[in-house]
Amino acid sequence: MTELEQLLASNERFAKRFTGADLTAKARLPFVILSCVDQRTSPVHFFELELGDALVMRTVGGRVTDGVEAELGVLWFMLSRTSDDPPDLNVAVVHHTECGMQKISSNEARAALSEFMGTDRYSALYPAPDPEESVRFDVERLRNSPLVPEAVSITGFVFDVRTGRLRQIVDG
Repeated sequence: MTELEQLLASNERFAKRFTGADLTAKARLPFVILSCVDQRTSPVHFFELELGDALVMRTVGGRVTDGVEAELGVLWFMLSRTSDDPPDLNVAVVHHTECGMQKISSNEARAALSEFMGTDRYSALYPAPDPEESVRFDVERLRNSPLVPEAVSITGFVFDVRTGRLRQIVDG
């Protein structure tokens, strides 16, 4: 069985026990969790979430990109249209230890990334040699974003891939 066939077989088992047909688009918890795409860092697992609990966004390095800012703005807009009250929205930015993006923190690696991408636009964004420093930077970026209203609470965490524990680095 190929890897794709294994994934499809897993989906078939999931579909047989699927109970989420009555879920709405609005999550039960007013949280958007931004984390890295690293397979060791699934917020569904380390927060023990169930289907419908929270919104999850994942980027390389768990970094806040222009796209993340725009998506959070769209979410705020959509939520604000469903109620007369300002929406309750919290963002948890989660970076992690032993991130692969640490490998591109040298000047040489950033230059190679710029050459590969055809622009130096990303070379300063992705290196994350210190997850505490990078999560502080990304929380501050969101707090200063014109697309993310001040009413959105933004908290920063570092997930330890060796212990499974989260450490809160920035208060919301």
